[in-house]
Amino acid sequence: MKFRFPSFSFFSLFMNFAHKLGFFCVLTFVFIFQFIAFSNLSFAQQAVNLDTKKSLSQYIFKNWTTEEGLPSNAILDIIQDQKGYIWIATHDGLARFDGAKFTSYTVRNTPIVRSHAIRSLLSDSKGNVWIGTQRGILKYENNQLTIPIEFSVLNEYSIEAIYEDANGVIWVGTSSNGIYFYKDEQFRPLKEVRLYLQGAVSCIFEKNNSLYFASQRGDMVRYKNGKINRIVDFEQTRGVFFAKTINTTTWIGTDNGLKILQGDSLVASPYPQINEIKDAVDILEDQNGFFWIASENGLHRFNKKTKTLENYNESQGLSSNILQKLLVDKEGNIWIAMFRGGLTQILDGKFVNISTSEGLCSNVIYSILQFTPEKYLIAGESDSISILYGNIVRNAQLPLQLPSQRIRHMLFDADSSLWISTYSGLVKITRENEYKIYQPKHGLLDDHVRLTFQTKDSTIWVGTRRAGLFYLTKEDSFKNVSKNLASEIVMSMAEDKKGNLIVGTKRGISFIENKQIIKQLWTQNGLASNVIFSIFVDKNDVIWLGTDTGLTRIEGDKITNFDATSGLCEGTVFDILEDKEGYFWLPCNNGVMRIAKKQLNDLANRKAKLVNCRFFNRTDGMKSDQMVGTGRGLVDSKGNVWFPTYKGVAYINTKTISQRKNDSRAIFEKIETDKKNIYDFNKEISLAAGTQYVSVFFTAFDYKNSFSLDFKYRLIPFDKDWIYSQNQRNATYTNLPPNEYRFEVITRKGDGTWNEENPSGINFTVQPYWYQRLGFQIGGVLGVILLFLFIYFLRNLQYKRNQIYLEREVTSRTEEVLKQKSQLQVQKEELQDTVQRLNQTQTHLVQSEKMASLGQLTAGIAHEINNPINFVYAGVDALQTTLNELMELMTLYEEYEQLENNQNSNEGNEEKNEEKKKAKFNEILELKNQIQFEELKEDLHQLVKDIRYGAHRTSEIVKGLRTFSRLDEVELRWADLHENIVATLVILRPQYKDHIEIIRNFDENISQIECFPGKLNQVFTNIIANAIQAIDEKREKEEIKTPQKDKIIISTQKLSKEDSPLNIETAKVSIQDSGKGMSEETRQKIFEPFFTTKGVGKGTGLGLSISFGLIEKHQGKMEVESTIGEGTTFLIYLPVDRNEILSA
Repeated sequence: MKFRFPSFSFFSLFMNFAHKLGFFCVLTFVFIFQFIAFSNLSFAQQAVNLDTKKSLSQYIFKNWTTEEGLPSNAILDIIQDQKGYIWIATHDGLARFDGAKFTSYTVRNTPIVRSHAIRSLLSDSKGNVWIGTQRGILKYENNQLTIPIEFSVLNEYSIEAIYEDANGVIWVGTSSNGIYFYKDEQFRPLKEVRLYLQGAVSCIFEKNNSLYFASQRGDMVRYKNGKINRIVDFEQTRGVFFAKTINTTTWIGTDNGLKILQGDSLVASPYPQINEIKDAVDILEDQNGFFWIASENGLHRFNKKTKTLENYNESQGLSSNILQKLLVDKEGNIWIAMFRGGLTQILDGKFVNISTSEGLCSNVIYSILQFTPEKYLIAGESDSISILYGNIVRNAQLPLQLPSQRIRHMLFDADSSLWISTYSGLVKITRENEYKIYQPKHGLLDDHVRLTFQTKDSTIWVGTRRAGLFYLTKEDSFKNVSKNLASEIVMSMAEDKKGNLIVGTKRGISFIENKQIIKQLWTQNGLASNVIFSIFVDKNDVIWLGTDTGLTRIEGDKITNFDATSGLCEGTVFDILEDKEGYFWLPCNNGVMRIAKKQLNDLANRKAKLVNCRFFNRTDGMKSDQMVGTGRGLVDSKGNVWFPTYKGVAYINTKTISQRKNDSRAIFEKIETDKKNIYDFNKEISLAAGTQYVSVFFTAFDYKNSFSLDFKYRLIPFDKDWIYSQNQRNATYTNLPPNEYRFEVITRKGDGTWNEENPSGINFTVQPYWYQRLGFQIGGVLGVILLFLFIYFLRNLQYKRNQIYLEREVTSRTEEVLKQKSQLQVQKEELQDTVQRLNQTQTHLVQSEKMASLGQLTAGIAHEINNPINFVYAGVDALQTTLNELMELMTLYEEYEQLENNQNSNEGNEEKNEEKKKAKFNEILELKNQIQFEELKEDLHQLVKDIRYGAHRTSEIVKGLRTFSRLDEVELRWADLHENIVATLVILRPQYKDHIEIIRNFDENISQIECFPGKLNQVFTNIIANAIQAIDEKREKEEIKTPQKDKIIISTQKLSKEDSPLNIETAKVSIQDSGKGMSEETRQKIFEPFFTTKGVGKGTGLGLSISFGLIEKHQGKMEVESTIGEGTTFLIYLPVDRNEILSA
């Protein structure tokens, strides 16, 4: 494929070559040059910490306004003091800035400030800050604003300029009262200058041991050895705005443009481009030979080597065109004071940004492709493709006009053909510059193409937005393979080592082998989300997914999800890029995460608990930290990592990332207590006795990224270890005891190191009360000792007196004790008898409860057995009667048979025998009619069936009795829980059979449990019998006579260890009745011994108490729930295997 790339100038190629050849040589030269330049007493070239190879539009312009705490957006002056604070003079007060917060001093919050407008600022050689206002001058000294008494002479003057000369004399220029100088702690006017200088003083500067004064009207005079000479007048300047000497060149900003002061004359600069700037208000020169010029048309930068002038103004993003001052701070950052746009800082972060300001086709980028080692193709929301070479951006000359304004993806295949995915079809451009647009007529059913991918077998795969997945056939047409695809919205593709294609969609991922879907994964299989933005397969064949909830790792069948709880910074991961150092770069919603892949693997294999995630955003130099969600980044051959954003592309060289050098030290602002505030730390600090709280306020400076500055502090000897306060810049202690203390602070920049070897510290003392002082305490101790000695003497005397008395008392008391001992022995024997009688009473009561229950059961069982026995008795009686009648009939049949046999043997008496036979036969018929023989045969079967039923029912009752009768088993054994419940129901059946329906919901997973079966039967009997009684009482109370039955529901359930209140495998038994229920007060007392709601003589109140004890004996638990009028539910929890309790 051939691209026609615009030609480059010889100078650009030469500079690029020189840059590659002599990087370290250039650094050495710059260092030496800076050393020489900064040795000059005049303003030297200033060390600007910016990569001047970048254009102005590639820097980050960070802005602060009143919304962030500035008193006003109209700034008149800006300086940095010796400590590091940035001071800003505005039209509505003064501000001090430490990078994190503004401290404002205005007429509203600071009484000493008498004017809204702050006109000028100066940081002197002693570290003090001088503030010129419209009503006099202030001084900031020892962390406090002051107006010394000698300043009162200027109280009503507007201070326009403040300057300190080489001898430390302070010079002040006013608006209409001329020049004053401060010497020997007194302000004096320079009266002579009024004759030559008209109007407000605009600037004061020094050159060649002479002082120069200039006015806004345009006059300029030189003052030396007490003589004043006018050297420039209004006709030449039309007004002077500023003056600044850089090395030996003095620049004068006039209404006629920038001029240079040569001798006593103003001449044009040797740079025509600079001379064209007519409204310059400030200028500085950096170490690379660049002039930075503030004007009323934005910021200008002039390269002396290339003679090129750049301009950056509101149209490119500057907050205001009207600039006032420039400042280079100690870190090399450039600050811009604006008249209406607030405060702006120029930052050069770790990232290089390329946007439409540099000629990029669009700010919204979707795809970045490395074309050659030095060239890149970049595409996005545009119908053109940009080529980037070095810092030069040009449009690629394609053989066709692309069919869409949205290029979603680009791919170079194995034949060097370029595939361009658009929302109007897929474009292919061969290396011979031939092209083809694939659309629905070529089998591509959806022309909204999102991305393309080429597998190892050279197959071209296409993912679309509405029709799923396609592959290119040998016939140069596309075939759809979206049947059973997770979703028709294809978002990402990758290939594993087996050659399987992995397709990420909006509803999970699909694995494709031989163009057939073989596997799918969704959230049901363990994915954190189904929205798959990106797929990455590493060299170990581990699959990584970027989703809208974080990062997912798939190794074999093991799926691990990472999110904020794992240490990630953000939720959504748009792309996954691995650099050459083994780090993942993860673009997300508001920046980029960087995580070591090894840490993620260790976390997945449970070798670590959290990952260490470093987050990059605008503070690191990105023009925009809003990543394009469906864009694709790039790791190029040089190790740079590229990201598509909503303001062009941003790339970073991973080799330049290192821990930041920590050269910051904390400084102290004030100590605040409940009694006073302290600002001067040069004096001994003493806090009054009884000070309730002490707050120490401190700060440090990191103007590149102030919020990455962390602090630790400690109060010696109060704190044993350092206390980590993150970015918080104060510490508070309450009720400190009297002592001498030292408060220390250390800092750290970002992920750098702590400067523990050089902490910042202040000392203070908390004074004691008078009674806490050492002298008073020593006197107090001596007084206490003497008091104790006196008390000891008195006590000793008293002791001797008491000893005599006690000896007398011992004898009489001994006799009394012996007497009391005999009495106590008698009482002891009486108590033992009482306890024995109480135990017997308790045993009798328990036996009474058992006998009462046994009596009820015996009556019921006798009645229950009597019914089937009656069946048997009645059946036997009827059977006996039937048998008698049948035997009588059989006798007649035998007689008839005898007559038949006689007829065969007595042939002579045939007639007689025949008559007898007829008579006998008639007798048989008569008897059969009499006993109703046909009905008798049917009754005989029913009698046998009734007798069998009675015998079977009796057998069941006996079997139930045998199961239930194991009341005295004292050893644990495995028993069938359900069999015991059924046996209990058999025994209790006479009490409920007519009006209560028993519903059994048994869990088939419960077979046997280890228990005392007889004890459990007693529990079930008590609870079910109470349920029956509760139902009967409810029916009696409500006079229920309908045949509608009440219910007792008996349920069992097997509970796992996690669901059981016993924390072991448990059998749960629920017995629920529809009886009268009970009150909460009754429910609370139901398991207490002798508590009963029954009438006198109807119960001992021990049944449920005994049952509760039996369940506890099983290491189980019993609970009761009840609602009056609705019923009661007993919940019994029994361990299945008691060995689990022993091992727990």
